[in-house]
Amino acid sequence: MPPVMSTPSTIDGSTVRRPWCARPWSHWITFGFCASHIFPTVLLDAQIVLPAIPAWIPGAAVLDRARTWALRQYLTGPIVDPLVRAAARGELPWFRTFLWAELVFQLPVFVVACYHLWHDRVHSIRDLLVVYGAHTATSMVPVLTYLATVAGITTAQRGALIAMYAPYLAVPMQIVFWFGFRWHREVQTKRAYIAATEDDEAKKRS
Repeated sequence: MPPVMSTPSTIDGSTVRRPWCARPWSHWITFGFCASHIFPTVLLDAQIVLPAIPAWIPGAAVLDRARTWALRQYLTGPIVDPLVRAAARGELPWFRTFLWAELVFQLPVFVVACYHLWHDRVHSIRDLLVVYGAHTATSMVPVLTYLATVAGITTAQRGALIAMYAPYLAVPMQIVFWFGFRWHREVQTKRAYIAATEDDEAKKRS
């Protein structure tokens, strides 16, 4: 007899929303990682590449002041970030391209991922998370290379910057592994189901 196949609403086969204490730690880390990116992306990275918010948008003045304050605090903080400083001056077009990708692609992914993770619907965004993880991990390679080789910063500052940016490489790689591996396992299960079904039908015909 062929194995029984299910149509799970979550990634591990459950059909009801589980409490957070019953979910795998990969859900916790992915949710925290995505949620922690939303406000820095809007308040800091958007400030670098986007023009001022149009005055006709409700709360535009407040948002602009918040964005300006966030960027000023970061640029005058104890850690000198040559990437952000150069991008704020209009330099490093390759890094500014990454910031645009963060706004156009990654920010919507953060919101969608948080919503589905909160409602325990990871199965429906598994492929999106794999694409996001691969995109972000590969984008971080030139960023870390630049930080490791740029002149004008001390060894301590370089180490602090690499330590600050390294999780943006490590966690997306883990996301690819977590959800990509599960996707591969599901594909293998479906293939086994199809093969078993065909064998069962062949035996019935014979």
